Amino acid sequence: MPDWKKIGTDIAKEIKDGANVVAKKATELSAEGQRKLDVYSLKRKIREQMTTLGEEVYKTEKKTPGTVTEESIRKLVKKLDSAHRELRKFEKSK
Repeated sequence: MPDWKKIGTDIAKEIKDGANVVAKKATELSAEGQRKLDVYSLKRKIREQMTTLGEEVYKTEKKTPGTVTEESIRKLVKKLDSAHRELRKFEKSK
């Protein structure tokens, strides 16, 4: 005859152990999700600061041409000027 009390205790223990494993894994996944969110937030903050830096360099060069001596930056300024001219053309053609 089966010992139902022992079987019930064993089942309860297995369920409890399983719940502990699930809780531990959920905590790990939550921590990993938070870490990924923090990394994304920092990358976004860096992009925003780089954009601000670029805007300041552009404004400086436009205010006082020749301020920027790095050729690669001067090329980017020219490309941006071209894009601004094209944008103004599209805006006027409404």
